[in-house]
Amino acid sequence: MSPTTRALHLRFAVCTIALVGASLPLRGLAQGVVLEVALLLALGSVLRARRRWRPASRRPWDWLCAGLLVLLVYSVVWFVWLQGATGAGEVLVAVPVLTFGAFVLAGTGVLLQGDGQNQARLLESGTVAVAIALAVWTTAVSPGLDGAPRAVRVASLGSLLALGATTGCLVTLARTTVARGPSVGYLVLAAGATTAGFVARVATTTPEQVDGQWWVVPLWIVAFCATAAATWHPAVARLGERPRSATPGLTPAMLRALGTALAVGPTVAVVQGLVGRPVDGVSLGVGMLALLVLVGLRVRLLVRAREDVNSHLARLARFDELTGLANRRELGRRLARALERLARGETAAVTVVFCDLDGFKSVNDAHGHGTGDAVLAVVARRLAAAMRPTDLVARFGGDEFVVVADGDVRSEVVRRVTAALADPVHVGDERHQVGASIGAAVARAGDGATPGRLLAAADEAMYCDKREQRARTSGRG
Repeated sequence: MSPTTRALHLRFAVCTIALVGASLPLRGLAQGVVLEVALLLALGSVLRARRRWRPASRRPWDWLCAGLLVLLVYSVVWFVWLQGATGAGEVLVAVPVLTFGAFVLAGTGVLLQGDGQNQARLLESGTVAVAIALAVWTTAVSPGLDGAPRAVRVASLGSLLALGATTGCLVTLARTTVARGPSVGYLVLAAGATTAGFVARVATTTPEQVDGQWWVVPLWIVAFCATAAATWHPAVARLGERPRSATPGLTPAMLRALGTALAVGPTVAVVQGLVGRPVDGVSLGVGMLALLVLVGLRVRLLVRAREDVNSHLARLARFDELTGLANRRELGRRLARALERLARGETAAVTVVFCDLDGFKSVNDAHGHGTGDAVLAVVARRLAAAMRPTDLVARFGGDEFVVVADGDVRSEVVRRVTAALADPVHVGDERHQVGASIGAAVARAGDGATPGRLLAAADEAMYCDKREQRARTSGRG
């Protein structure tokens, strides 16, 4: 543990112990003042971190500040004017919980900055967490709201589901973020303490104790102090950065978990019916709707991932993965279409130019295949840029390239190829000079040319050029 992290933990412990200790013997407005101090600590820390650490995106920080500010205003109103008023307990259940949910969800927004490739795992953890929250609602929270207005019950359920989903997503993000430091752990603690405080408040609220048991406020103090502590470490600015990864498929274990999550609502209804307790159809409907939305989004990601894979495979079937040029199969298809246009009289001729790189083998042997691949990629880009938009440049295989063009333009294509390869290829700090042996063949109407024959003729012309170059080199030697 680094000295910075050790000092942060100590600072968090001191703040939490001091504020919790101060709140324990107090009740009512006096206890509310201590809670407001903890809330101000969180709000001030977030505002300071927003300026100090300069995160890539400030909007989630703005959301977090707004949530804390709304909660601060409401808490003051509650402790000063509403506490003990008729019907205030119902307001306490609905409004603060929604603002707690807003503040934790805003904190999650800080973590959601990044490439978005881990959305599937977030949805999975969020779905499981919502199912757990629905079960907690049925067993611990709903009984404490018997007799409350339906709007209050639905609002409370929605807040609990949001808090549960946020906590689940934060736990997943804690495992996937590349940021090193305690910030994400403190945010998980803040979400967990907020959820626990909500459940405890509703479960222990009575007409005589509208604030719940004495230990409820300390849970919220822990949540606020943890939120503040999360912003004290510089890693908080990088919490949204996660390693890139393909959208994962559904594993058998996760498929079973999602199925179990979807079964929670019906199971709860059956159990309530068997024990003779009234079934809360509205609350269960809200919970099941949330689960179905999350599962639907997860399935949508799965379908999109499959479409992306199919699109990638379809491209690989036509184009060379290294250079992005048409591969041999696509070359044959496009050349056949060019000859069909020739037969219909839509073009006067079809030119095929075959290029085989000279000096490439020595690059591979001396510098390795990684450098060789880089050279091929540069050559491919140069050839594609040198040709007309209507011309086709393909990688035939290895260090061989083919150009297909309408018209008898062999001289022009050869000139363009030669010019494209005239300059050395730079790979890192190294310079590599590669040339090419070039052969051309032209098909005209009535020649009876086929793709295979035309390519073979260009290939033979290329080998003739290679032999002539070797002869000239030997003669000079």
